[in-house]
Parts: sequence; structure tokens; C-alpha cells
Amino acid sequence: MKLPIILAITITLLSAQPKEALLIGNSHYQHISNLNNPSTNLNRLKRTLEDLDFNVKIKTDLDDVHLEESIEVFAKRLARSRDTIGFLYYTGHGCQVAHQGYLLPTNVDSQDRLKVKHHALNINEMIERLKDAGNRVNMFFLDACRDVPTSTKGGSKGLGQIKNTPKGTLVVYATKAGEVAEDNSDFINSIIKSIKEPNQNIRNLPYSISDRFTQMSTSQMPIFSAVGIPKVVFSSCSLSPQKDLVGKWYIKDKMGKTIIFNDDHSVKIVQKDRVLDDFFSIGGKVTWELDENKEPMHLDLVINSNSEKKTIKILMIVKFIGKDKLQIQMGKPPSTRPIAFSKSSNKILVRQ
Repeated sequence: MKLPIILAITITLLSAQPKEALLIGNSHYQHISNLNNPSTNLNRLKRTLEDLDFNVKIKTDLDDVHLEESIEVFAKRLARSRDTIGFLYYTGHGCQVAHQGYLLPTNVDSQDRLKVKHHALNINEMIERLKDAGNRVNMFFLDACRDVPTSTKGGSKGLGQIKNTPKGTLVVYATKAGEVAEDNSDFINSIIKSIKEPNQNIRNLPYSISDRFTQMSTSQMPIFSAVGIPKVVFSSCSLSPQKDLVGKWYIKDKMGKTIIFNDDHSVKIVQKDRVLDDFFSIGGKVTWELDENKEPMHLDLVINSNSEKKTIKILMIVKFIGKDKLQIQMGKPPSTRPIAFSKSSNKILVRQ
């Protein structure tokens, strides 16, 4: 069976699975500083998820009772089917006490250690509670590492993170343990753009978020924890990499070259309407090979050199950004494949 057929079946199965999302935004607090109103961003994320057939609920400015209640209701939604895909996003204040991370309800004073421990939402306990729903996959996105006062013994800066991630769980934090996340839209923008990518799968999602986030922010770095995440397609958009690579792509750099991937797997490089026969100053026939099962995808340019009478491979990684843009990166040296995309050395190709 050909891969595009398998991919189409995978997308069909995922679209038939129940998908539940809970988006929580706390911004108006009684005892600590207020945050920017998250309503606009939450609604943007809601529309994006609904386009992917998620059933989405938004809750804002929750006190301890209503925050706990919202998690319980969400757990019941997840428990309706073993195949349910769960998505929880929280933005608001968070803190850590005795190395435990907490999401702060609007009525809890972060400087009162006992009130934090008994009335704030313990992240470990929340994730365990939702694991008990028994559904297939749960994703958590926590933009909660605000700089709040925890002037009690055992309190410290930033957000404590879970030690044991349950199977089938992805947790993405806006920044690393002990660091402070800015009160802006960078994290949620990275999430929205990443889940819109065609054929985005859940395993790759945190890498895509991190890549996008680092292009917008230098002050913080998202980190994640994932255990036993199945390779299921997140986006409902269809993409066939082998087919969609074929065509003319303009390389956005100072040289202004166009690379043509033909359906017979031959490759041509054009600059100002002139075909460059002397490819990479080696000369010879060039073909392309794409392995779409790798993460990120592997793209090889195979050069059968006329002058040196041998075969040379240039090893790259590639990622589709929609159907009309490619992110591509060559190894250094070209015979060594890069592990991940580097902001400074990757190139963007635009379909002509």
C-alpha cells in the first residue's frame, strides 16, 4: 500500500475521533498583579481548534472552586471515549512551592504557602486526574510561569514541573523550570501557527512550537515532556510530500536561485533564467530522494559527478510550511545531516 493512501486513512481515523479542548485564562487576581486580558487570544485558539473538529470550552478568571470544577468536568468529557484526544491550555499566574508546580486561581494569595498548597491547582495532581479519564492522548500547554511573590519558606521563582509524565501525555511549558515567562502572545501564537501546519503530528508539535517561538523571543525557551505519544496527525489538512515537493521553488537568499524538483526525481538549479550545469562546482546529473517517514523529513541530493566519477550525497532536512513554503537546511559539511533546524543557517523556499 502506498504511503499517501496510508496517510489518508490516518487522517480519516483521526477526524472521526472525539477531540475535546479546555482553554483557561486567568488575568484578574485579588491578591497579586493582574495580567493582560487573554480573551482575544483564547478565541483565536478556539477557532483554530474548532477548524480541526475539537469541541472547545473557554473558562476565564476562575477562583479555586471553579478551577477545580472545570478540571473535573473536562475529565468527564475525556472519559466518554478511549479514543478521545484531549487539549488543555492555561494562561495565568503560576508558582512553585517545595518543587511542586501550581496554577493559581484568582482568589489565592501566592505568598501564603498553606493556601497555595490547599487551594491552588497542583499540576501533578491535575495531570494524574486527567490521566485517570483513560483516553488515548492528552496535551497540556502551560503559559503560567509568571513572576509572582512566593515569600514563604519553600517558595521559589518560576513554575515547578512534573517529574513523572504519564503515558500518552504531552506537556509543553512556556519556559524552563525556575524561569519567568513574559506576559505576551508569543507562546500562544507559536501554538496556533504550529497546529495549523498541514499534516502536523502530535509528536512533532512541541518541536514546531519551539522553532517558531525562538524566532520571536530570545528571553525564554519552551520545554516539553512527552511519554508514549502515538504518531497521529494533528491537522486535518492533506499533504503528500513526495508529490508536493515537485515543482519550482525560489530560494530566498542573496543569490536568488530557483531549484526545480521534477517528478522523474531529476533536479535543476536556475539563476536568472540560466540553468546551472555545474552544480556545486562538481558537474553531473543530480537527483532527489525524500524520506517522509523521518522527523524532520530527510531530503538528499544525489550527484553523479562527471569529473570525479563518483556519487556524492548532499544531506538535508526539510519541512513543509503549508503547501507553498519549504524550510530546508543543509549539513555542515554537506555530507553530514543536521539534526534540527538552526535559525541562522536554514533557508526558506517559496513555490513559484
